[in-house]
Amino acid sequence: MLIHLTPRMFADRTAEPCTLIDLTCAEVGLSLIGGKDLTTRRPYLNKNYLVACRKVGQKAIQGILIDTPQLVRDFTVVTRWNVEGSHVATHRVRYLVLDDEFDAVSDNMMLWSAIHGDERWQPRIPDLYLGVAHVAVQPRMEIRKRLKPNGSTVDTVDERGCVVERSEIFVMHTLERERLHGHYCSTNERIPGIEAAFAAPGRSDDAPIPDPRHRIWIFNPDEAGEFPYTTEVEILLGGVGRVMYPNGIEQFVDDDAEPVHIYSPKLPRAELELFCEKNIAHYQAFHEAHEKQLLRCERVPMTPFWEN
Repeated sequence: MLIHLTPRMFADRTAEPCTLIDLTCAEVGLSLIGGKDLTTRRPYLNKNYLVACRKVGQKAIQGILIDTPQLVRDFTVVTRWNVEGSHVATHRVRYLVLDDEFDAVSDNMMLWSAIHGDERWQPRIPDLYLGVAHVAVQPRMEIRKRLKPNGSTVDTVDERGCVVERSEIFVMHTLERERLHGHYCSTNERIPGIEAAFAAPGRSDDAPIPDPRHRIWIFNPDEAGEFPYTTEVEILLGGVGRVMYPNGIEQFVDDDAEPVHIYSPKLPRAELELFCEKNIAHYQAFHEAHEKQLLRCERVPMTPFWEN
């Protein structure tokens, strides 16, 4: 799988100096060091955006490529920045991949659209982002909160008003590799070439290993039309998946680590939808009480309120 990411910092280039410390992703076993593996450049017209790229050459490149041995449906990238020599700002983005149709993904939303008159390129925009301006949801770090954050962003701000930690959730469909390296659009000239891709060794010891005895249905907003309340509960739980047992019964479970957290009874899919509809207020209250922890990808247990 080819992963294209554009870790970026939004800061006044003349008054707010900052440098990249490192970038890590436990799910693919990747750890990159600023100044050694990575550098930062300004590939966009808005020169206040500082974007991480591989430390090679002089051209301002849009982000990095990561080549993984297999499809990765749920991964978190943590980027740390040294801000003005005064503090470290941590940016944590949890990426959720919604399908396995193709073998590439990109967080550059410019690559998701269809091209009029060219049937090769169909829209790959998640329903969650239809009609939404890119600037409202594109993951980015800021020194101070300037751009209005979207609903899946949580910030920790110090006494000076500086963002010291930001956590986001970002969903993506898979893409054809040709969107990255073919003649899809003019922005391709600044996308890193395949020869510059970092080879990811695979899951590290710090990443949870899924239980092979069952299947996890990853957070999927595209199911909202047929199962609206199940989808809403997935979102309210911060992307917790459903376990599908061999007999077809499903259950909201977070078994990424010990202890295992349970968020629903075991029910057939249609009955689980009815259960979510009946108890949606309970899940909404849970989300409101634990919103910051969920958006930081922290595991939050739920006291069972059902009989099963």
